[in-house]
Amino acid sequence: MAGLSLTPFSPYRPVSVILPLLFVIALGMARELWEDVRRARGDREINSRPVTCCTRGTAQVKLWRELLVGDVVKVKDKEFFPADLLLLQSSNSDGVCYVETKNLDGETNLKVRQASQSTSHLVSDESFKDFDAVLKCEPPNASLYTFSGRLEFPDGQVSPMGPPQVLLRDSCLQNTDYVYGVVIYAGRDTKVMRNAINPPSKRSRMDQKLDHIMWVMFGILFVMSLATGLAGGLLTRFRLSRLFYFRPFEDNPYYNPRRAAIAGIIAFVNGLVLYGYLIPISLYVTLEIVRVIQALFIGQDLGMYDEETDRPAKVKSSGLNEELGQVDTILSDKTGTLTANQMDFCKCTIDGTSYGTGSTDVERASKRLGIPFLEAHAEDADTSDPVVKGFNFQDDRLMDGKWLKQENADRIKLFFQTLALCHTALPEGDIADPKSIQYRAESPDETALVVAAQQFGYVFYKKTPTTLYVREITGTKGETADNAYELLNVLEFSSARKRMSVIVRLPGGNIVLLSKGADSVMLDRLDRHDEEHISITLDHLRTYAEVGLRTLVFAYKELKPVEYEQWLEKFTTAQNVIGKNREEILEEVQDEIERGLKLLGGTGVEDKLQEGVPKCIERLAQAGIKIWVLTGDKMETAINIGYACSLLRPGMDKLIVSLGGSSVQVLDEKLSHGGLSPDDRARRRKDELQTLVRQQLDDGLRAFESNIELDELPRGSSSSRHEGGSGRFANILQRDSGGVSSFRSFGSQNLQRTMSRDRSSYTKMDDAVNDAYALVIDGDSLAVILTGDLQNSFMELATKCSSVICCRVSPKQKAFVAKLVMKGLGKDKLCLAIGDGANDVGMIQVANVGVGIIGVEGAQAAMAADFTIAKFRFLERLLLVHGHWCYRRISVMIRYFLFKVCLIGWISVYSNIFTVFSGNPLYDDWYASFYSTVFTALPVGAVGTTDQDVSAEDCIRYPQLYRAGQRQQYFNTKLVFLSIIHSVYASLVIFFFPVALYLVSAFRSNGQPAALQDFGAALFTGLVLVPNLQLFTYVHYFTWIHHFLIWGSILVWFLFLIIYGSLSPELSTGAFMEFVEVLAPSPSYWLLQLLVVVVAIFPDVIVRSFQWLLRPADYQIVLGLAKFKSQTTTTTPAPTPA
Repeated sequence: MAGLSLTPFSPYRPVSVILPLLFVIALGMARELWEDVRRARGDREINSRPVTCCTRGTAQVKLWRELLVGDVVKVKDKEFFPADLLLLQSSNSDGVCYVETKNLDGETNLKVRQASQSTSHLVSDESFKDFDAVLKCEPPNASLYTFSGRLEFPDGQVSPMGPPQVLLRDSCLQNTDYVYGVVIYAGRDTKVMRNAINPPSKRSRMDQKLDHIMWVMFGILFVMSLATGLAGGLLTRFRLSRLFYFRPFEDNPYYNPRRAAIAGIIAFVNGLVLYGYLIPISLYVTLEIVRVIQALFIGQDLGMYDEETDRPAKVKSSGLNEELGQVDTILSDKTGTLTANQMDFCKCTIDGTSYGTGSTDVERASKRLGIPFLEAHAEDADTSDPVVKGFNFQDDRLMDGKWLKQENADRIKLFFQTLALCHTALPEGDIADPKSIQYRAESPDETALVVAAQQFGYVFYKKTPTTLYVREITGTKGETADNAYELLNVLEFSSARKRMSVIVRLPGGNIVLLSKGADSVMLDRLDRHDEEHISITLDHLRTYAEVGLRTLVFAYKELKPVEYEQWLEKFTTAQNVIGKNREEILEEVQDEIERGLKLLGGTGVEDKLQEGVPKCIERLAQAGIKIWVLTGDKMETAINIGYACSLLRPGMDKLIVSLGGSSVQVLDEKLSHGGLSPDDRARRRKDELQTLVRQQLDDGLRAFESNIELDELPRGSSSSRHEGGSGRFANILQRDSGGVSSFRSFGSQNLQRTMSRDRSSYTKMDDAVNDAYALVIDGDSLAVILTGDLQNSFMELATKCSSVICCRVSPKQKAFVAKLVMKGLGKDKLCLAIGDGANDVGMIQVANVGVGIIGVEGAQAAMAADFTIAKFRFLERLLLVHGHWCYRRISVMIRYFLFKVCLIGWISVYSNIFTVFSGNPLYDDWYASFYSTVFTALPVGAVGTTDQDVSAEDCIRYPQLYRAGQRQQYFNTKLVFLSIIHSVYASLVIFFFPVALYLVSAFRSNGQPAALQDFGAALFTGLVLVPNLQLFTYVHYFTWIHHFLIWGSILVWFLFLIIYGSLSPELSTGAFMEFVEVLAPSPSYWLLQLLVVVVAIFPDVIVRSFQWLLRPADYQIVLGLAKFKSQTTTTTPAPTPA
């Protein structure tokens, strides 16, 4: 359109069209430029950091960007590593250094890195003078936690290198004076740079709908311009000869009846320029600015500020603000998201005997909710808080050395030794005061186990690369002895192995393998000679799981020296392998030694729920949000934790889909004796498992159709299950108001009609959800669904339930589940994913909205998320308050923006018709240029940033208000159409009232009629007043800011008329002294504006008033209740003193 204004027949001067467009573009470019400059400045600063290099024994300083592979660098305490380094030696004699990796994964706990013994002699700069070696390693890759390589020396010595010897770029050296390292990957080849990929682009549904609206508006513009071109051509051909003032018989190329086609084309082009204001280009820039301000408000909300961690909420994708108000389904991790990731040792089973009486969140919830199947566990539970962090164990039989008097004291001792030795934690403190010793571990589970060993009398207090030191209790009176255990090998934990082991040499010389891990992997590795002991231990662990504890199995194995030496040779060879199959070869070798284990016992560690989680989930459920929890816990643990956090509620029926029953065992036995080949057996098993899962899904779907009861828990009443929408909402308000049956703000009769009317139009969201059902599915069933053709059936069943728990879910399955849910919900419903760990990143990036929690597991999820919060309970305020507000604000702002741009668009059409499609505007082009960018720009921004339909307290008190966003109540096709229709009506009033007035009466004081510039200025005054004052019907939360911007915008219009009219006639043209000499002195001008404003706005006020009285929305009922309460409080007399 701006380009068309350069044509010689354009109705507007090019500068008046191009200048506003350049202003809008400049705003967007300035923001992008600011971000690019800031990013470039940060990159330049980082790459110019100095680092000390040791070149043949000589120290010299280089910049980070100058480093090359093979350079030996010296990094000092508190400094960042400039590249990926192989650790050669540290200032500590044992070659240990401590690294903080929070810039990589957000974790603040220090990691231990250990130099190889082969480079222990490199203790100074001079020692590198004659140092020579060749490092062979894998090519650059993005895996932060893996590395394989070997260091080859001239004398033939080969030393394997792995992750413990790697120092990654952007990590920081801590608690170590200095380290020496050789650059293995530099620049873009470093692992952190390999991971620096752009997250998937997300656009809000509002933006996508706005794009569609823009295309529709452009279509309307094109059709109207085409009609203008046709009309202009026909009029030029058949009628223009009678209109002498167009000079049709002169040599006029634009209005020549003999060349009507050219006239039609010119009219078409003029129509595109005149009606181009229908396309609200400035709306996108306004939206971006408004969203940034909304993000600032979210970040400044003290209701989402966590004092414990000093972290506020952060918005990383402000373009998704309004999506927070339309969420239909939440996918949540459990550990660290719903729970605090603060592990407490609660119970243990040793040699077939269970110990520990401490209570758990699940046991306390069972008492609160009256759940019968947990009352047996809860009756004797000790509810006292733990005295020692990480240790909530109460049982005198194991405390203060009393276990030494038991018959199985040797087995108990070995169990405690395993707790104290089988880990990778580091002690901090002085053994002179054992209670002061703290532990740094890579997981809170590991910390809790080492703390438990400490409390039981086995204090792990020192660690070297080859030795573990433990102070052990030897008597009931506190006698102790210090023992040193030679650490031979560590078989590290991984998510695939689900176990870890250490091989140590006991003080007596015996070699023992100590192992711990999940029961799912440890049971297959146990020596099955003592089935009774194994069965009893499993029963104990099952009981622990039922009360919400995380369980581990502990076992050991005595190794003969010859057996160990043979295995060690294989293990060393596997460590020296370079390539992708290194991990597979290592796993085979490790699995070989971890067979035939003897069971010691098991532990139950509680991951406590975060504060406020049950109440948060309960309110989110009341808001109509379906919640999925994806956890690696056993089904029993997950179900009971579901009750503790209010995900499962009394009165809900559980639909269970599981492959953990006897039917699967029967199937496996049948196939094993069927004489089938391994491939046929696997194929047959897959088909049979799909059949089992399909049958369970079909049973669940039939439950909804026949309304049968599937669980022993009592079902909720049908009335509470099917009641929804504003009907239920009004009943809630009645209860909240203490049984009052009428509100003065509505009138009792109107309110009763509101509460008893047909609710069908308000139950669109409730029809798809049944609050009486919850779905629980295990990981095996989920794997069958994800790889088979049962996805549609599963989603059909899951979307009918208000809660879904997926148990035994692997990290890889989380992203697949998120994709499945996104596909099942379709484009009309939004999915939000929330998590705190690296295994949640895929799920967060796939979902429409990703929320990350910065917790103990680090900040990987937060770095990939669109929004970050410190605690799960803040999600309630983020969605119910800010989500609701942002959705409504953006919705109202877009509808209002369309209304005001359509006003000037329709008026341009009427003007062109009155000028016989000549393209001559009836008002000055600078009026139109500043219409959207100055005269009506700021008030709509105030609506988008500060307006509130209800207060934050009411948003929390009445979560049902949130369903307005799920129903798309504030922004839909109907409302957009009504806004356009309203703009048509208002534009008719704004245009034809001046026409009717000025055509039949004198305007100037001397009796002269109104000139073209008089009519245009008077018309445009109404065009400024109506949209600005119309805003009063949109706003519910007035502040001085709203009044200042609305009345200020109107004042700016009049000031513009005065200033612009005072310029020379060459600049102001027809507007010269227009307001001062013509408009202001004329009473009819002011009377006209009053009449236009009243007639244009009054019908909308009437419609809104009747809607408020006869069919109020949920938020209007809340406003009426608030007003009623305030009136009741004011009129209630104070009690008379006795």
